[in-house]
Formats: sequence, C-alpha cells, structure tokens
Amino acid sequence: MMLANGAWNTAVNRPWWWVDLVILGILLLGQIISYWNQPGPSPDKTAAADALRGATTTGLTVVGILLPLSILAIQIRFGSSCAKLPSNALADFLLASLWLFISLTAGLYVLYTVAIRGPREDVVRRRDIGVLYGAQLFFLLVSCFRLLWAIPSVISTMI
Repeated sequence: MMLANGAWNTAVNRPWWWVDLVILGILLLGQIISYWNQPGPSPDKTAAADALRGATTTGLTVVGILLPLSILAIQIRFGSSCAKLPSNALADFLLASLWLFISLTAGLYVLYTVAIRGPREDVVRRRDIGVLYGAQLFFLLVSCFRLLWAIPSVISTMI
C-alpha cells in the first residue's frame, strides 16, 4: 500500500501533470456543448448505431493494446539489469494508465448501450452516449500524450 501511495504522490507532485486535466476539460466542455443542442433524429438509426459501434470498438482496441504495453514496458525495465526508470517516467506511465482505464470504461459503456438500445432507439442522439463517446477518445488522446511525455525520461536512462 505504501508503494501505491508513493507512486500517486510522485504523479501528483510531477510538474505539469495538470496539463492533462486542462486539455480534458476543454475537450469535454466542447463535446458537452456540441451535444446539448443537437439536430433531429438520424435518418437511418441502424447505420448510425453501427458507425458508432465501429468507432467505439476501434478506440477500445487501441486501449487494449496500449494499456498492456505500457505496463509491460515498466516490467521489462524493472526486470532487466539496466538502470531503473526515473520516478518521473513511472509517474507519467501511471497517469497514462489511469487515462487509458477511464477511456476503456467510457468505451465499454458506449458499446454496451449501443448493443442493447441500438435496435430500438436512436442511440447516436443520446447525450450520455455522445459525451462518453467523445470522452473515450479524449482520454485516449491525453493518455497517448502522457506516454509520449514519458519517452524522453526512459530514453535518457538508456544513453
């Protein structure tokens, strides 16, 4: 438990970690505003639900690849005889994993709702689906940003 608390303290005390929250806040606010005043129903609700399902599945696939790979990168570095990863890089990996998990959760909710409600209603026009679909992609984007932010720290230990 102490190790987990230390990792979160390192992540929160990392300079510029709040940039993630600012980016997410701006993107999510735009998504909420865009879904607040939405047009009428889709002409073909089945095709719209299929398109949403396909896009959500693509986002889930990317998360399904990045989340294990980021954890694997940490395990390989800890298991090798090379220099250990700096705490800043570990904090970035931890934050990226958190954003990936939230993206996964939002995507699974959207996928579940589209699969259950899609045949009966116009799920693309539902506000919760629209906002969470955007949130899934935005959290994925910010997690990739955080992973890229960690790369210089990892490379510096290899040089």
